[in-house]
Amino acid sequence: MGSGPAFPGLPRGCPGAPKPDQKRRRTHPPAAFKKPAHLTHAPGFPIFRPRAETDGGALPSCGEPRPALRIAPDTADPGAYGMNIVIVESPAKAKTINKYLGRDYEVFASFGHVRDLPAKDGSVDPDDDFAMRWEVDSKAAKRLSDIAKAVKDADKVILATDPDREGEAISWHVLEILRAKKVLKDKKVERVVFNAITKSAILEAMQHPRQIDDALVDAYLARRALDYLVGFNLSPVLWRKLPGARSAGRVQSVALRLVCDRETEIEKFVTREYWS
Repeated sequence: MGSGPAFPGLPRGCPGAPKPDQKRRRTHPPAAFKKPAHLTHAPGFPIFRPRAETDGGALPSCGEPRPALRIAPDTADPGAYGMNIVIVESPAKAKTINKYLGRDYEVFASFGHVRDLPAKDGSVDPDDDFAMRWEVDSKAAKRLSDIAKAVKDADKVILATDPDREGEAISWHVLEILRAKKVLKDKKVERVVFNAITKSAILEAMQHPRQIDDALVDAYLARRALDYLVGFNLSPVLWRKLPGARSAGRVQSVALRLVCDRETEIEKFVTREYWS
């Protein structure tokens, strides 16, 4: 075994450094040795390292004061970063995504749609530019309160519902409710989408945020208005005339119109003899 300094930071020639012909002795602590509590690293607190480890500087020579200690960048205080609230649809997805994103994110699930048009007159008013009056689902009210409470103390809100039209609508509904509760203030709001629940897909989506797509929201609003104005009024007729029928929506209503128009043409048809 070659000779060397007793301590890595103590150059030769300093008091306590071994002589050139002196072999290094290896000592072992007693079996009952226990590191004092004040020297034990506690989770959540930074580890202090000398500048030579963090900055790449050289160790001091004999008699030179040792450098000040600095916090290693990879062990910074977790409280230095604000919390980001992520909102998804599925609670199962929420747990997985939270694991991928880490401790600086808190993921909440909306459990699908949070509000809808109540099945009563006046929910859609064609005379008032098709104004729509929404009603929050009773089960969703508690979840929305929890989300609003978390958003109040957060730095950023990330809407990560599904990438289709319904997912865009859910993000829009949640955003409107948070605005009504006045918890957003000047917080940053982002919309992210992903097509796979994998760590790489989630992290990639977080690097490319966007705003809510107004075109998709308008398409959803038109669909719901037609559902209400056509389907809600036509469904009771089907229930009376066709026992067992469930409801009449947008597609069923158009198909019924085509069938009725064709049936009317057949009834009005007058037979007439002709020769070719």
